Amino acid sequence: MKGDSHHAMAPSEQSAIASVISCDPSPVDKPQIENVDYQQTNLRKRFTFVSTIAFGFTTMNSWVAFASGLAVPLSCGAGPTLIYGLLVGGIVMSILATGYAELASAFPSVGGQYHIVYMTFPASTRRFAAFFTGWMSILYTMGATASCSFFVAQSILKLVTLSNETYVGQSWHVYLVHICLCTIAFLAASRFPAALGSIVVSVFWLSIIVFIASLVTLLAVQEVKQPSKFVFTEFTNVSGWTNGWAAMIGLASCLWAYCGIDAIMLKLKCIF
Repeated sequence: MKGDSHHAMAPSEQSAIASVISCDPSPVDKPQIENVDYQQTNLRKRFTFVSTIAFGFTTMNSWVAFASGLAVPLSCGAGPTLIYGLLVGGIVMSILATGYAELASAFPSVGGQYHIVYMTFPASTRRFAAFFTGWMSILYTMGATASCSFFVAQSILKLVTLSNETYVGQSWHVYLVHICLCTIAFLAASRFPAALGSIVVSVFWLSIIVFIASLVTLLAVQEVKQPSKFVFTEFTNVSGWTNGWAAMIGLASCLWAYCGIDAIMLKLKCIF
């Protein structure tokens, strides 16, 4: 026989508990307004599974990003720094990416990093930590976008120099091309959002084709081949730093090949 302290829950209490479990607002909390449609609306997904994978690949674009700074690890140890740096960097970034993917899967939202920080930090510091993380993410995105755009602008002008020896590039030329590239990207994203999926898939296949073509061409035209011992064991430092610092700088440069793990958040949101 139950004591007096135990009593049957009222229907309103049962509804409130059920709403907490299902994450839906309880009928008590809903405003009592007639003819109100509470159906949730979602934005239409513009990325398919293939285009999402392609977007993640093009965001990282490892071989292009790494090739832009390949001279650093080669001058800071040559083959051993380059090869073993990529292996160590791959292990480190795989651990970070796995943890980040787990957090993104547990707390999927448009906010990304700052929302994860807010959900995982203690209540006393979560507001400041999320605010700081959000602004750091914005500054990082702005800096990374400007850096990539300037790199592409410099590459375009280098091609112009190769085709026209009389052309002398100026700093303001690079800046104008940079502004032009940013304008094109803005117009493409704002005026033709439905075409972004097809664009990233095209860039994905173009990147793979260019990588294979570049690799085959370099191996075919290079007449002098170094022995395996030189590639894997001979540490050659011509950077001017000591061997220890050179190895650290070369390793840090190899991490650039694994940049862009933020694409994990977008892929999870697009797939799920």
